[in-house]
Amino acid sequence: MPKQMYESTLNTWLAELLARQGLDARPESKQAGGKRLDIQVDFDDLKIALEAEQGASKQKRAEAIKDADSRLRDELVDCAIAICYPDGIQSASQLSNCELLHTLRAPGDRSHAAKAKWERSGIAQLASVIRQVPAQLGEPDKIAARLSFSLDRAVARLSESQKRDLAASLDLPAGKAQRIELGSAQTSRYNQAAKRALLVIATAVMFHARLDTVRDDIPARLDNRQDPPTPYTGAWPPQRASICAASDDPIDAFYQAWGLWLVVDYKPIFATARNALHGCAHDHSYSEAARGVAKAALQVLRNIVGLRHDLLGRIFHKVLETARYDGSFYTTTAAATLLANLAIREDGCDWDDPDAIAQLRISDPACGTGTLLMAAAERIRDLSGRADREQIAKTVIEDVLTGYDVNLTATHLAATTLGLLSPTTTFNKMKIFRALLGVEKGAAYLGSLELLSRENQPRLLGWPTGVAQIESQREASEAEPADLVIMNPPFTRDSLRHDQFDREQEALLKAREKELFDGQPVHLSSNGNAFLVLAEHIAKQRHGVIAAILPLVTATNASALGIRKFLAERFHVDTIITSHDPTRIYFSENTSIGEMLLICRRIP
Repeated sequence: MPKQMYESTLNTWLAELLARQGLDARPESKQAGGKRLDIQVDFDDLKIALEAEQGASKQKRAEAIKDADSRLRDELVDCAIAICYPDGIQSASQLSNCELLHTLRAPGDRSHAAKAKWERSGIAQLASVIRQVPAQLGEPDKIAARLSFSLDRAVARLSESQKRDLAASLDLPAGKAQRIELGSAQTSRYNQAAKRALLVIATAVMFHARLDTVRDDIPARLDNRQDPPTPYTGAWPPQRASICAASDDPIDAFYQAWGLWLVVDYKPIFATARNALHGCAHDHSYSEAARGVAKAALQVLRNIVGLRHDLLGRIFHKVLETARYDGSFYTTTAAATLLANLAIREDGCDWDDPDAIAQLRISDPACGTGTLLMAAAERIRDLSGRADREQIAKTVIEDVLTGYDVNLTATHLAATTLGLLSPTTTFNKMKIFRALLGVEKGAAYLGSLELLSRENQPRLLGWPTGVAQIESQREASEAEPADLVIMNPPFTRDSLRHDQFDREQEALLKAREKELFDGQPVHLSSNGNAFLVLAEHIAKQRHGVIAAILPLVTATNASALGIRKFLAERFHVDTIITSHDPTRIYFSENTSIGEMLLICRRIP
């Protein structure tokens, strides 16, 4: 029986064979802390580890995957490939003619070794697989998993008091005790809240990096941090995001750079993120956590191909899984695009006239991360093909679109998503609002639903700045009549909707719901129909349109007869779309209930 070669020898041969295929491959690569990679491949700004075992038994496959996952947990590489050499390899020539078992492991992978998908390839095919790694990591779900992994890794660095303070900095409630499966991170009620706060930092880094690509086109003439704005004569432009991430103190570097970007504008994005940066004790652990989050965000940005894909919304919901508590569901990009394209018709406006476009009003009273607003903005840009695209972007964001949500993190992401539509545009009149769901000074507020009230309008919360409350809390005026109300409203049972409040607050909120919806076709056990009543209230009396993603039972169940009559008396039901696929009966992520797309137009 041939003697087994040393694994290090096989690794050296494989690295040489991959180098002949044009890859930058090095065997037995030493890393910080005395750790070692079997083979390191640097390709397209990615650091890839190949972790190998001799033999293809279940045990050997499990060991290869264990080593690959360990390199990811230790933050040594961007991704790893577990490899199994065949038994009996005696020479480099023999290795060059054999097939290797391999499977890709990316940050966030949770699949057990027994369920991993293994492939068998020769050396040339393996080199091709390595070259395809950037594309595979660029899939939206992979990107979300990688960022989620990086955020978990950052949270694992923080103390309990740091997590609690981060949550408080953005008014994020504690959740149910959860454990992060990394390192020695303890079970904590603040793990998810800290993760949300770090996501705010990550998305601000992404926007910062996007601004870096066009910063020569963004002058700083007025200091918009002052009220009223004054001429600005200070340093410009801000430090680049990549340099901030690599600095000795990334927290201070980003804080200073974002403070400079606020000179121009972008308050909804950078003011909130600055508050998170200074939200907890600034020690080495937090500094390294912020650095890891920033690097992960920059990697995400490198994988975004174009801005038409609502990547941030998918990341937000896959990373944070908030649907269980506040009823938010990520609207798929395809569903959002379809709904917006059907609702906004070619004959609805003179799309070549910027002034006509500026008169349009589109509102989402439960905007979440801005998926539907972004789809509406893209639809308008497509229809206004001959108009100035930069001017149209500014007009759409400052005049046309309005969004409300009760979640600060969601509104921050909505502002970031819309901002990415045209980074050179400043948005000093962006109408993305956080509406209070809760109790303040003994009064209960139901978020944007308060727009239905004649006496008690929504309480709009200012953007946290970390220095002072630049925008104070205020009450909204009456709802601006909308040509289109587009929404995927929350449909949650009241037992879930009120979980975050104590008994006294819950009682006040329920009493407010009964008062506000007295005589309306709304079942208070679930708040979804309430948003249809609100949509009717907001939609213009002439030519107003409602476009919504709703549970399919709204069209079929006897319990929804009242809301169907309510709509039928006021609108013409233009379009209803359901899914024909029995395995996917919904248009939102993170749900399994049947859904439909509904478009209603005012009866002339």
